[in-house]
Amino acid sequence: MHKSPFSVSILSVGNEIVDGRVINSNAAWLAQRLREEGFVPTHVLSCRDNLQEISDALQFLVPHATCLIVTGGLGPTTDDLTRDAVAAYANLDLELDPVEQNKLAEYYRSRGRDLTESDLQQVRFPVSAKPIPNPVGTAPGFQLQLPSGSLLLSFPGVPKELKYLWDNEGQKLLLNHLSVRPTKKLATAFHCFGIPESQAGRRVSELSLPKDITVGYRPHFPVLEIRLEADVAQKLLFENAVEIVRARLHEFVFGEENNCYLPHVLHTLLQSQKKTLSVAESCTGGLLGKLITDNPGSSEYFMGGGIVYSNALKQSLLDVQEKNLSEFGAVSKEVCGEMASGARVRFQTETALSITGVAGPEGGSMDKPVGTFFIGLATRDSTVVFQYFLPVDRTNIRIYAAYCAIDVLRRHLLELPFLLKPL
Repeated sequence: MHKSPFSVSILSVGNEIVDGRVINSNAAWLAQRLREEGFVPTHVLSCRDNLQEISDALQFLVPHATCLIVTGGLGPTTDDLTRDAVAAYANLDLELDPVEQNKLAEYYRSRGRDLTESDLQQVRFPVSAKPIPNPVGTAPGFQLQLPSGSLLLSFPGVPKELKYLWDNEGQKLLLNHLSVRPTKKLATAFHCFGIPESQAGRRVSELSLPKDITVGYRPHFPVLEIRLEADVAQKLLFENAVEIVRARLHEFVFGEENNCYLPHVLHTLLQSQKKTLSVAESCTGGLLGKLITDNPGSSEYFMGGGIVYSNALKQSLLDVQEKNLSEFGAVSKEVCGEMASGARVRFQTETALSITGVAGPEGGSMDKPVGTFFIGLATRDSTVVFQYFLPVDRTNIRIYAAYCAIDVLRRHLLELPFLLKPL
């Protein structure tokens, strides 16, 4: 079977992954790191802690890849079977590694514990395998050259340990296995908010980018990532594509760095412009304040806020008028605007955001169905209110509302057009 010299497969071992108790973040992290280095992740497979199922997975994956990375199944318990399965697949016995055995014994001694027979399972490896020492855990990984010529790298499934071992040993072992080095890809990720995937796709398609530019879309609620990639040889072509896509999506793009986070973008803007902020929240119940204060240093600009769930508190804390509550209801343009302006005055800030809405699952009406919410922005010059509607579940309505509020202030600070027209 023909395979690329840069093809890598990933096998994640663990009942908890297969039955959905744990999200397979290890595979996602590894695949991203591999792509960044120019490798091609061809298969990602998960299997249970079962000797036969691990063996079946090895039989399938090894022919497809130059390197197979296995995570999990290296601990001291009876369901840690990765070593046994690999040894059986390669027709090898397991043997104790004296160096790793001494390290493990010292580790337990330093903690006042005796080394048991089950603990020794962690330092048994297939004959001819080389241990990968693990200074951040008890179970070493190992590398093994398979009869097919493929390299097998086995790592613990604990994310912290896997990441440490990959960054410090695994990547070097993989590169040393190759006769030629992979070419890294040029890549840029546009992180967008406020534009659906289909609309973004149409906008980018209209640009008729060259076929050498790969475009990928990854919605992860409530934001959208649009990733452009190209070979290094296409540097000028790639840079031109990035410029025209950036211009086409300009107002929706809040960042281009890896792991870009909309609340952190607002954090940076408020710090750089030296503006202060307060909030008044109803249906989001403090989520907006949490997202803002997740950023270390937010005390420089965030003065505080109020979770004004009841009408009485809206009146007493923010001076919302009783007649507006009676005539228009708590979920209304009038009340939302008074919440924002009241928060700005109460907390003595230059800007204030307010949120009020119907998060459901009950409480909706014909005029204001579940998913309706209002965002208010008060500044020293004016107060504006926007009405939104997203008919999803309660949790996602609240998340979306908090992000919409953050985006309203981001656009205001950058002097960008608002996503919606003010009411």
